[in-house]
Amino acid sequence: MIDVFSEIYKKLKQIEPDIKVYRNNIAGGVNLPAFFVQKIQTSVKPHFFSDQERSYYFQVTYLPDDNSDSVVREIAIMEDKLLDQFTQLDNFARVENREFKVNDSALNFTFSVEIMARYVKEETKQGQLDYEGGVKHG
Repeated sequence: MIDVFSEIYKKLKQIEPDIKVYRNNIAGGVNLPAFFVQKIQTSVKPHFFSDQERSYYFQVTYLPDDNSDSVVREIAIMEDKLLDQFTQLDNFARVENREFKVNDSALNFTFSVEIMARYVKEETKQGQLDYEGGVKHG
């Protein structure tokens, strides 16, 4: 199984180690500033021999500290960091189709991660071979 979310998590923590990253809605509130990561959709293009070109589409929402006097400035700084540093998931895949939009004091960042998935047939290798034999007539 391919866990694209964990690669996104690692990259966000590399960029901003002190900001909490959430995957699901949290009951009871969150600590701001925070990132929320949500998978939007997945598309697949089949290739030969069961290989697949997969595109995973994600949205990352950045919510700045709402006690800050300069929410707009914090959003602009984070957008610049993501533009500069969130271009590749290290040793995994490039980040493509990046788009940024500010809505209601939040930065919404959508992108895709495109990979080539190769089907690996899981089968038991040759087992033990029982041999009974010897030299005939001799």
